[in-house]
Amino acid sequence: MWAVAMFDVPTITVSSRAEYRTLRASMLQMGMFMLQFSVYARYLPSGVSASLLVTAIEQACPSDGRVTVFLISDHEYSKAFRFIGDGYAENRGPDPRAPDQLTIF
Repeated sequence: MWAVAMFDVPTITVSSRAEYRTLRASMLQMGMFMLQFSVYARYLPSGVSASLLVTAIEQACPSDGRVTVFLISDHEYSKAFRFIGDGYAENRGPDPRAPDQLTIF
């Protein structure tokens, strides 16, 4: 399963810009990676880890911010359409995919 978080935090004042940076840093510390500006994602192996991540994001949300988290199956995530314009040619690379499962015998 994938968690995709989109957020909108005002950056009008010095303190609101600091809250934006704090939220962004928190998401990176949670193991999320940036898909687009203010859109972050992370692969989650189980529903329990999804619940913990959603709770952590909720706690990191600034009082004047808005965060939306979608939980998407691997199948649905793989069907997403991704377009990259010519201006982003240097950033092209493989699409993020779910990590291989670890098997222990």
